[in-house]
Amino acid sequence: MKNRHYPAAGPSPTSGFELVNIWAVDEDLSYDVPRSDSGNGQLILWRTFSGAGDLWMADGRLVPLEPGTIVLCEEGRMRRYATHT
Repeated sequence: MKNRHYPAAGPSPTSGFELVNIWAVDEDLSYDVPRSDSGNGQLILWRTFSGAGDLWMADGRLVPLEPGTIVLCEEGRMRRYATHT
């Protein structure tokens, strides 16, 4: 399994944010995850290193996630994410 979940050792408050979970994803082109709007209001911070992908938002926007990208969005506004490299 290349999609691994790493829970934070404990809450890590920093400037009004609390780190709860870390996901390390190293997947192929078949990685395509649809999401519902059942978000709990948490913010998701996306950071890409060498891979790339796309993030589709509820309002129809496509957010490209190129290597080195950092994106912050509300969980309930995401509809789909996928890798493309």
